[in-house]
Amino acid sequence: MRSCCVGIGGCGGNLLMVFLSSLDVIKLLSKLTNAEHVAFGGIEGVWLEADVNAAVNKQSFFKSLKDGYPGYVIPHDSIEVGSKTHSLVMRKYGYDIKKQGFFREAQYLKAIFEIFDEDDEVRGVAREEFGDDNPILENAWNSIKGFTTLSGGRCDNILFIVSLGGGTGTGFINPILRYIRSGGIQDYPVFVLGVLTEQGDEADREQQSKEARRDLGATISMYDLLTKSAKEGVDALILVDNQILVERFKQDYTSINNYIFQVMKPFLADRAFPQEDPPSLALAQNFTEGLNRPPVMVPCYASLNSKKSVEEELVSKALTGSVQRDGCGPLFPCDPAMADRAFIFSRGYLSAEKLESSVKSITGLDTNHIFTWRKLGENRGSEVLILLRNPYGSGCDGPFEKRMYRVISFALKYIEENRRELLHMEHENDDQSLTSLTTEALSRYFDRLVRELNEAKSRLKKGEKPFFMNELRIFEKSTNNMHQQDNNIQNNLDLSEEMIRRIVRDELRKLLPATA
Repeated sequence: MRSCCVGIGGCGGNLLMVFLSSLDVIKLLSKLTNAEHVAFGGIEGVWLEADVNAAVNKQSFFKSLKDGYPGYVIPHDSIEVGSKTHSLVMRKYGYDIKKQGFFREAQYLKAIFEIFDEDDEVRGVAREEFGDDNPILENAWNSIKGFTTLSGGRCDNILFIVSLGGGTGTGFINPILRYIRSGGIQDYPVFVLGVLTEQGDEADREQQSKEARRDLGATISMYDLLTKSAKEGVDALILVDNQILVERFKQDYTSINNYIFQVMKPFLADRAFPQEDPPSLALAQNFTEGLNRPPVMVPCYASLNSKKSVEEELVSKALTGSVQRDGCGPLFPCDPAMADRAFIFSRGYLSAEKLESSVKSITGLDTNHIFTWRKLGENRGSEVLILLRNPYGSGCDGPFEKRMYRVISFALKYIEENRRELLHMEHENDDQSLTSLTTEALSRYFDRLVRELNEAKSRLKKGEKPFFMNELRIFEKSTNNMHQQDNNIQNNLDLSEEMIRRIVRDELRKLLPATA
């Protein structure tokens, strides 16, 4: 397998820079020849950013993808200021889709892209003007798919890298994922590496946003990722808690990024053992088998500088160690015994049987629920990455539940204390004025979100899986086109089968909880 790594936003771009750095031998050759840029594991990728200044003036690793590789893309460059599409969205909804950085809030980006999903008038104007229903996401997808086997490239899966709690990454990941899946690409493996920002009000150096505000963005993003149905969502959300990493590395974000890359190496590495390099599609199917919703994967990592038989020690350090203390252990608080599956990626001369028996002894999992893929290592070292699927469910005292409970609680607190700001009714130095159509839709959305998040907290306390249930959208066709649909019904006009399906689906979504 080979990954197309896509960084979104500032954190995603900084991490992607580490992931795509040239191998040392290639760096040396490039000084003498025009050697191809080759990253670890042969991975390739692109950086999606909304802040032009950050892309152009604050880094030198990426160039515009039009000018070379590795590159960045500004997706909203596809829409011109003053264009019919730009003007229509501004007039009808009050959103300036060309505003620098899209205002960088999850609900802001969520709303903008749902407009293109649900509003037939906007879609028609965009199609006539730019040749696509959603030119922003089409621009982003065009920059990605050329690296994939879907369009003649070499990568057979996509790994999105985002900050959960930042701006662009938090708001952009779900729209681009939805766009990919809605285009009929439902079986292509897509994974998300999501880094939850650390606790405290000074964690976000760029935007200096409060923890509660970042947690709202993270909650909205995770909620949307984890409530999509099979074939419509991500194949796994690989979750990292930056709180664990800052406790080990302090505020040294370079070291944090290097460590995350080191943790992901067994997943990304090539040079697999014979007969142990499954296509990414098989991996994704194992990740999601038996589930109706995307799983959370907690990465657990350990490394040892030894060629001896160290499987038991490696697994023990990975599953029960402390990253803060010795650099090995789970990267998100969890109870390994609550996982329903374990996926082992190793590097070095290690026994698959010993790895699996060691995982079984700690997690209690049946060997049928433990999967192993071994890869050749480097020098004398051995390392293991174990992805634990949904390692929670013990209730109030569970470490995963406590961390997630805190994030959701802070998100609810921010909604309660900043209701008017969230409806974009009061923003300093901002000439945008959302229309009543938008503020009413946002108000309904936050009402529903508050109810769902309180129910999610209750499920976490009870140890229920999953804790997020019903997909929520800000704009629905059943809302935007309500008057038109009412008129159609009153006039006894024939409704298309597709419209009937959509109306029934939207109403059932409001009334019934999704099946677990």
